[in-house]
Amino acid sequence: MNGSVFQTGTAVHDLSSLYRQEKQALARNEWGLTALSVGGQAVIGTAFYLYAHVSTPGYISILLLIPAGLLLASFSLWLLKRAGGGPALLLAGNAAGRGAALVLGVTCFLDAQMAAWALCALVGEALPQMSPLLPLLGAALMTGAALQEGGGLRRLARLLRALVPGAIGLCALTALPHGSPRYLAPWMGYGIPSILQGVLWMGGCLSGLCYPALMPDEKMGGALLIGGGRMARRAAWGALLFAAAYALISAWLLPVYGLARPESLGWRMMLFSKVSASSVAWALCLGGLTFLLLAAFGAGVQRSGRMLSFAAGKQGCLQWLMWGLPLLAVPAAALQTVPVEKALRLLLPLRLPMAAGIMGILALGAIRKRGKKP
Repeated sequence: MNGSVFQTGTAVHDLSSLYRQEKQALARNEWGLTALSVGGQAVIGTAFYLYAHVSTPGYISILLLIPAGLLLASFSLWLLKRAGGGPALLLAGNAAGRGAALVLGVTCFLDAQMAAWALCALVGEALPQMSPLLPLLGAALMTGAALQEGGGLRRLARLLRALVPGAIGLCALTALPHGSPRYLAPWMGYGIPSILQGVLWMGGCLSGLCYPALMPDEKMGGALLIGGGRMARRAAWGALLFAAAYALISAWLLPVYGLARPESLGWRMMLFSKVSASSVAWALCLGGLTFLLLAAFGAGVQRSGRMLSFAAGKQGCLQWLMWGLPLLAVPAAALQTVPVEKALRLLLPLRLPMAAGIMGILALGAIRKRGKKP
C-alpha cells in the first residue's frame, strides 16, 4: 500500500507556521482588547455627553465616526509597517519619539481616568449608600495585580468581547417593548449642528484604535503586521457599531426630553434596566457595564504605562507604574467633583487631535527617512 495513506494532515507543518499562528492569536487578542476599550469609551461618552447635547440622534454622531475610525487604525498600521515592525515612535527620531510617547501616555491615562469616573458613577447608582472610594480602590489594586502578568488582560478581553455585548444586549431586549419608534422623532434632534458637535466631541473615543500599532513593543508590532489590517478594521467596526446600537436603543426607549433630563451618569448608563424594571435586566446591565469599564480602565493603564516607560528611556514597562497609575486615577474619580467633571469635558475631545498630531509627525519622519535612502 502507498505509505501516504497512513499520513495525517495538520494545520501546523513547521515551526514557521506555528510561530505565525501564535502571532496571529496575539494580534487577535490585542485588537479584541482595543474593541472593548474603544466601545467602552464610546458608551461612556454617549451617557456623559450625547444624551444631553445631541439626544436622540446621538447614534448618527457615532455612525459618522466609522470612516475616521477605519482611517485611524489603517494609518497607524502603515506607520508600523514603515518602521519595519519596530517602535513606530522612532520614525520621528529618539528625542521626538520619547516626547510623542509622553503625549500619548497622557491620552491613554485620560482613557483610564474616564473609565474610573464611570465606574464610580455606576457604583453610586447600584449602591447609593456606599462610598465609591473602596470599590474603586479595590478595582485599582486588582488592575495593578492583573497587569503584572503582561498578557492576562488581553486573554480576559478575548472572553469578555462576547460576554459583555451579550449581557447588555439581553438587557436591551427586555426594555425594547417599553419603547416606541415615535421617540426617534424628530430624527435630527436639536439639528445637524448638534450632531456634528457630537461627532467632534466623541472623536476622542477613537484614539484607542491607533494605540496598538504605536506601542513600543517589537513583539506586538510584528504580530500586528502578521495579523494585517483586517483585524484592525473588525475592531473599529465592532466597537463603533456596538456604541451606535447602544445609543439607538436609548433613543428608542426615551424621547428627546427624557434623554436630556439632568440625571446622574450612573443612571444614564443603566438606562436599559431603568426602563425595563426587571431585576434580571438590572443584573445583566450592571454586570456587562462593570466588566466593560474594567477592561477600558485596564487597557488605559497598561498602555499609559508602556508609553511613559518608553518616554523615560526604559526597555519594557516599569512595573511600579502598573500599580501607581490605577491608584492615581482613584481620587479624582471617587470625589466626583464638578471642577473635575468640567475638566474631563474639556480634555476628552482633545485625545483624537493629540493622537492625530503625533501620527502626522511620525508620517513626516517616515517620508523624510524614505527620501534619504540612496
